[in-house]
Amino acid sequence: MAKPESVNANLERMESPSDSNHFSYRLKDFGAGRKLEQFDDLLLDRPSPAAEGTRKAAPHLWQAAHVRLDDRGRIAHMDPVAQRKIDAKEPRWFATWRTIRFYLKITPFGHVGLFPEQISNWDEVQQYALEHKSPRALNLFAYTGGTTLALAAAGAQCVHVDASEPAVSWARLNCGASGGTDWPIRWIRDDARIFVQREIRRQRDYHIIALDPPSFGHGPRGTRWQIEADLPNLLEGVARLIAPEGGLVVLSGHSSNPSAAEQAAWLEKALHEAGRKAVSPIRPERLAVDAEFGNRRLDAGYTINVRVSKV
Repeated sequence: MAKPESVNANLERMESPSDSNHFSYRLKDFGAGRKLEQFDDLLLDRPSPAAEGTRKAAPHLWQAAHVRLDDRGRIAHMDPVAQRKIDAKEPRWFATWRTIRFYLKITPFGHVGLFPEQISNWDEVQQYALEHKSPRALNLFAYTGGTTLALAAAGAQCVHVDASEPAVSWARLNCGASGGTDWPIRWIRDDARIFVQREIRRQRDYHIIALDPPSFGHGPRGTRWQIEADLPNLLEGVARLIAPEGGLVVLSGHSSNPSAAEQAAWLEKALHEAGRKAVSPIRPERLAVDAEFGNRRLDAGYTINVRVSKV
């Protein structure tokens, strides 16, 4: 399958040193249950449970925050500079990673539509996609599309699945802002469990499967998601969808119950029952973001990345 011109252009740009590590995000500081982040030209001060029990390394920086969220993630302060961007009718607040552009906004949950700790996973899936010719990729719980766009920009044929219509719309907006209107992406609003079972019945398979399941959630048909009860069965389906020629599974999250180690064991069991073999040990790695001040790292969850061999 021929790659769209925009994909070819992105592949050329990703080989350029000027684009290789560009990310318009910085974690400036953290402490006292909060983090100070720079997204493009705006400074955001918001809650961070992972920053509890630590002191701020650069207290003087925090006074310059353009936006401050209260402990429930609601806007407590926003200066005129930020207001002109955040409250504009048209998207005006963006962050960029390599060739990808993310539209940002403050959500009722205190999120902005971008999870910087995922950059190592974007690197890995993009590298895997570059090593293979037009691999088929499935992104479950895909939210605003960081992993989807990292894959598509590297030439993968992607299926983006999320239960939230606003999240899918947001991801499509990011795709357009990244110049990817002709990228081979299928946008699906569906429950991940239902979609995976449907793909199994259709005898489809994928070279790359990424999933970032929440602890709790709701599907589009009113179904409930609970990670401890539902993830083991979902992983069984994921294992069955890996292409015979091998593939990559990337499982990430923030849940402490079940633990990352338990989830790694579930994935190992699912692969074994599907008759698949991992190329390397199945073990979780911590995700973290480096702060500019204090030579510190802020914990940001875990990832379990597994390459699976040929049948």
